[in-house]
Amino acid sequence: ELKNDFPTLHSQFVVTLWSSLENLIFTVVEDRLLNEPSLFRSKPWCDLKVRVGEFVGLDDHQRASHLASLMDQALSAPLKGGVNRFEALMAAIGLTGVVPEELGKAIFELQQVRNLLVHQRGIADKRFVSSCPWLGASVGVTVHVGSSMCNAYLVAVLAYVGELVCRNAEHFGDSDTRKTMFSETPIRSSNETAGAPNPAPEG
Repeated sequence: ELKNDFPTLHSQFVVTLWSSLENLIFTVVEDRLLNEPSLFRSKPWCDLKVRVGEFVGLDDHQRASHLASLMDQALSAPLKGGVNRFEALMAAIGLTGVVPEELGKAIFELQQVRNLLVHQRGIADKRFVSSCPWLGASVGVTVHVGSSMCNAYLVAVLAYVGELVCRNAEHFGDSDTRKTMFSETPIRSSNETAGAPNPAPEG
């Protein structure tokens, strides 16, 4: 572990970071539904199909959570890559915006590495190699997640959350938050901050 920069610990961090971002996005959607019921009269919410029997027994917070999950499925958001997985839901609640290219690339990489860890035990397959060619991984080689990768992913997630905070502020007429919230720090994918990940032969 020490020789390889604690790959198990960092792998757990990557999985947790992605899950935390997903949970945050759903919380944003649910809060918007609770505080802006006018959304239900506009697309795509007004076209959402709901099972009345399941819906009537829920309290307000449970209804918001249920509707957010249904919309996520209706938009096929789980099948989208990187920030597009979240931007689909943000568009549904009127919080659309532009994601800088490097930020989008870093979060896409985070998603792909997370999926590789969860579904392939970290062993690079053709899909991963094709999706993230800049990482220089080879099919059949284990991708060891190091501290530089985790740092890059954390910075990217924080930057994206900051972007959502700015969008929300602008939605309510606050144009100053974007100017003052963060200094301009470039977002880079992990291979740009400290080289490619540490591939090691399986076994």
